[in-house]
Amino acid sequence: MGVHRILLVSVVMHICYVNGREWIGCFSPQYAEHSSEGYIRCTFPSAFRAVYWYDDVSSEDANPFLSYDNSVKTGDGYERGEFDVLKNGTLVINTVRLKHEKLFKALCIDNDDIGRIFVVSLLLIVLPTEQHPLIGGCSFADPCLVHYNASGALRCDLNGMRPAPNLTWVITRDIGEDVLDSTKTIEIDVNNITYSVTTKTNALQREQSVLASVVCKANYGITGWKSETRALVDLSPTKDFNLNEPTLIYGELNGPITLPSPFERAEMDMLLWKKGNHKSSDVIAYAAFGTEKSIRDGVNVFVLDKDGSLTVQRVALKHEGLYTFVGSNGLQNNVSLIEVIVMIPPSPPYLIVKQCTTIHQCIIGRDRGTLTCATSGVRPLISVKWSTDENSGVRFSSAKSTSHDKMGLFDVLTEVEYVIEDYIECGARLQVTCHAFGQAAAIFQSTVNITIVKGSENCTNFASDVVPHSKSWIIPVVILAVFCCILTGFIVLGCSRRLGEQQKRKRGSLTPETGHPLLEGKGISGITGTNTTSSSNTKKKDKFISLLKSSYESRFDYDGIYIPPTLSYIQARKHPGDVIEPTPKPLKSYYEFFNTDSFLGHKKRIVIEGGTGYGKTFLALKMAQDWCRNENSSPLNDIDILILISLKGVDNIATIFYSIWKQLLREECGLKFDDVQEILQNEENCVLILDHYHEYQERKKNLKIKESFVDKILESEILPKAKVITLTAVQHKAHENIYSRNPPVVTIERFTKEQTRKYLEYIFQDKDSKRRQFEEKLQQNSYINDLCHIPLFLRMISTTFISNNKLRFEKLTVFFEDWFRIKLKYLKETKTLNLRFLKELTKLAYDGIVSNESVWSRKDFIQKVSVESFNHFERMGIIVETKYQIDDSTTEDDHSHKNDDNNNVKFIHAIYQQFVAAHYLAYDVNGIELKEILKGINLSKDSQMLVFICGLKKDHLKIVIDHLISLKEDNSTLPIEDYLFSCCYEADLTSSVKEIKNIFMKLHGIVFEQNDSVVVTKGKIDVIEKATEEKINIPYIAMRNALKEIQDEKVTLVCGSSFPLPKYVAKYFIDDRAGKWKSCDTGLLTLLEKTNSVKTAIVISRSRPEAMTDDCIQKLQLQTQMSVMWQTVESSNGSDEMMTSCPSVNTCHWMAFDQVCQSKVAANYVMREFQEILEEVENFYVDGSYETSGSSAKINKIKKKIVTTLKQEGPLDTQETCGAAANETTFKEMGGKLVFKQLINNTAFFGK
Repeated sequence: MGVHRILLVSVVMHICYVNGREWIGCFSPQYAEHSSEGYIRCTFPSAFRAVYWYDDVSSEDANPFLSYDNSVKTGDGYERGEFDVLKNGTLVINTVRLKHEKLFKALCIDNDDIGRIFVVSLLLIVLPTEQHPLIGGCSFADPCLVHYNASGALRCDLNGMRPAPNLTWVITRDIGEDVLDSTKTIEIDVNNITYSVTTKTNALQREQSVLASVVCKANYGITGWKSETRALVDLSPTKDFNLNEPTLIYGELNGPITLPSPFERAEMDMLLWKKGNHKSSDVIAYAAFGTEKSIRDGVNVFVLDKDGSLTVQRVALKHEGLYTFVGSNGLQNNVSLIEVIVMIPPSPPYLIVKQCTTIHQCIIGRDRGTLTCATSGVRPLISVKWSTDENSGVRFSSAKSTSHDKMGLFDVLTEVEYVIEDYIECGARLQVTCHAFGQAAAIFQSTVNITIVKGSENCTNFASDVVPHSKSWIIPVVILAVFCCILTGFIVLGCSRRLGEQQKRKRGSLTPETGHPLLEGKGISGITGTNTTSSSNTKKKDKFISLLKSSYESRFDYDGIYIPPTLSYIQARKHPGDVIEPTPKPLKSYYEFFNTDSFLGHKKRIVIEGGTGYGKTFLALKMAQDWCRNENSSPLNDIDILILISLKGVDNIATIFYSIWKQLLREECGLKFDDVQEILQNEENCVLILDHYHEYQERKKNLKIKESFVDKILESEILPKAKVITLTAVQHKAHENIYSRNPPVVTIERFTKEQTRKYLEYIFQDKDSKRRQFEEKLQQNSYINDLCHIPLFLRMISTTFISNNKLRFEKLTVFFEDWFRIKLKYLKETKTLNLRFLKELTKLAYDGIVSNESVWSRKDFIQKVSVESFNHFERMGIIVETKYQIDDSTTEDDHSHKNDDNNNVKFIHAIYQQFVAAHYLAYDVNGIELKEILKGINLSKDSQMLVFICGLKKDHLKIVIDHLISLKEDNSTLPIEDYLFSCCYEADLTSSVKEIKNIFMKLHGIVFEQNDSVVVTKGKIDVIEKATEEKINIPYIAMRNALKEIQDEKVTLVCGSSFPLPKYVAKYFIDDRAGKWKSCDTGLLTLLEKTNSVKTAIVISRSRPEAMTDDCIQKLQLQTQMSVMWQTVESSNGSDEMMTSCPSVNTCHWMAFDQVCQSKVAANYVMREFQEILEEVENFYVDGSYETSGSSAKINKIKKKIVTTLKQEGPLDTQETCGAAANETTFKEMGGKLVFKQLINNTAFFGK
């Protein structure tokens, strides 16, 4: 150490320069992130001999913990792996810990043995666990909402940082931001490493505004990290107001209703709506910082409009009550009340007259009597009265009305005595009317007219339609009917007693010693037994429950993220496709399945429908988890037994009890399946969840199984007291049995944007930049973005992206290829994924699709793909191994859970099986074979496989298109065109001219629908753009409420997609009755002016055309074959009326046809027949057909009639006003050229 001392003295004498060379040295302090690799960087001379690092700066005798001498590393710190050094002398701390926050000393020696000492202070950095400061009482939304308590302070926290950050409260005003007075506390966390900072402010107590926009700002000066959280603070509960009486607004059940804002949105930059009075905390929606948020019942129910009004899109009874609007701009406040009253029409939706069998042409033939008028189930309360004209000859007396409240719905009845005056002639018909009065009277048929015919013994010519009040044969008939009923009752009672005795004898023979559960389903349809309360049975039940919970806990292997799905239900469905109640009712959560005060809580059989990957199984597991873990708020706490089994692979198992034992219990558990039967057949408080019903039904159909225990459960023949929840894919024709008992049907929807956002925030956690990168990738491909609203794929895509961001988001096929590459770790330079080395798996997947098989025994699976491949596929997550049993031809003793060969194997999801099977069809099957194979593919189930084929191999695109075009629409639950354009989107259309020509040859054109999916819309656009590029003529393009704008030679659709205005389109049909098209008349002019090929343009809209240009008129004059029509739909007296306009080359503007010549019979006749033609055009698109039967013959017939009528009418009177011109030439121009040539001769529009 003596040499070092000499060097130190030398350093003191050369503080700034050594031999004329400047040394920069080390900056202090320096920072390193805790638990990460850290560096202490210094700038040493480019040529140095050694650097010695010390962690003891006070002692000159200390030894260096790391020495870097002539490129040789030594020292205790280096040898134990704590430290390292770079070639430039920088110290490396491999893992930074709290002990490293101290002073370090560096001794640098150059080649002249001149040394210098540098002292560096190292400070630790710990980044925050939260991305943003947390405001107390705030939600995760931005901006969030805070309910202010006058007695408390507004609090903001930021936890888990080192050093402590700076937190500041500011309030935003029109003139800028003001800093709020606040107090800050800093506490060291329990790990003695990080700090938690809290800042509180009471400054809002002095605010006069009812709302305040505040921001909690965090500044971490060391790293430059900044963040903030914005909040709208509701101060209204702390204020007192003298409010006016609430405004009453009535809304019909299941219809929309709008609560108007008292002020314009621009006048109130902060506002909120709440349920209840201004002191309520039940906020529905709010707006601040230029954004709108709906936080109650989801955005699908409440919508905060741009003008500040609140719209309830589907009114339910729960929406009735008081609402409060709170608005402020910081200077002015407004608090207003609105009372919402929900109107419910009666059932039936008309007044009922007791004396009539029908409300149509009801005639009563008695001179005196009682009239009774009633309605049932109406809300709010209405009044019902009988009335007649003062001189009608009918006198009323003793009128009385009653009403009964039945859980908010009212039954109303009114009675009146009537008598016909003596002076009324015999046979006279007198009118009386029953009226309903009140707000709800507007939503049903609230008036009924009754005819009373005056009659007496001297009347001989009574009207035949009068209802007789006395007949001689009535009494004998009634006596005979009563006698028959009594006799039938005795016969039924006697048969029931004998049948009951027989059943008792049969049940007595089914003891545990003699009975066998496999007998179930072979003649015994019911499950009965005697309640047993012995301690032995109680112990068995407790053990059974414990084993069930253990089984479920082992299946909770998801990532722990649960986003509640969007659920709705309809009360019943007669059969697939026949919806009794077309408007679904929303559900807050699955808790309503079990709440006794809800509609579903009382139902013993419930069906849950959902698309592929929507989370049906996940929802079932969540219910099981809540039951296992006794969630405090869950109604499942009151359920004694919950059973969740999958019907995958279950086909010829004879009993439910054996299936439960096989799937959920262990052989060594000590319970047998007859114990399960004994427990369940006596259990009343039981829930049975049957998953994958659609796959069971497909297998049942293929194996020709007529009846199984599943059918009997659904029909309530087995376990009638248990609550059974059946989960299935979206219903189709094969599922008729599940709906035969009219159960309520619950629908599970895809994720909304808000649900997707929440999931991504959870899954990416602190990887904020990577989450933003993922969201940007999704925006590049609307199809993948749309797919990410399906929970299963959102999880698959996001988790894969976190581990490997080489995923391409161009198209679905490309994406799945990349996903398989990543999972297989099989990266090649070629762009096409080669799965031929997995040929056994692709063949197995294809064979399974053909045979409707999705589950294999482990033994069979391994025999086909080898043990090594099986293990690899399982690690990839492509397949999963379960304990589901396929065949049950053996007895209990033959089964062994210890033998893994009895376990089942399945693809993790059907889309994986379809992708792998598509590889087999793309690369191992030729075109001739593929044509035959496609004939047996079930499109309703395996359509995605066809889409993958098109994306994998371009040569097969024509074969798939030809196959789809040849199919009839009724063979699928979806339109064939949807599949076709999905294939076009996924395929490479570079050299697909023949395929596109074939599409237009067979389908005639393209129709954009308002509800087209993203991928279908993209496919249609791809075909249009390719046709334009190849100069292929498109027969027509139709848009039904799908067009948003035509501007700058670009067509923009409502969904956001756009494409250049095509140059080679013969006809356009635009139906815009929904009012989606902006600037529709100028848009039509753009279409006519910018294209040369258009022969026909027909528009149906609720607006009238106004704009017209000289260029457009000039083109109409030159293009004599061009037909242009505009049909305006106008509502009048509750019905729609049509007004047709055409561009006039004489008047240079649009002319309504009824303006041509209103007094001429010929013009009226032409207009009337013209309307019939337009109705045919409309029906053509409404029905979706491509031909109109007999249209050509009808048009020719109409044409001939009109010509004849016009000739007979003779020339016009030139004095008659006819628009802007009044002469025979104008009439012929308008009547002949624009009607005959543009409409009646236009037979090509009907597909001719």
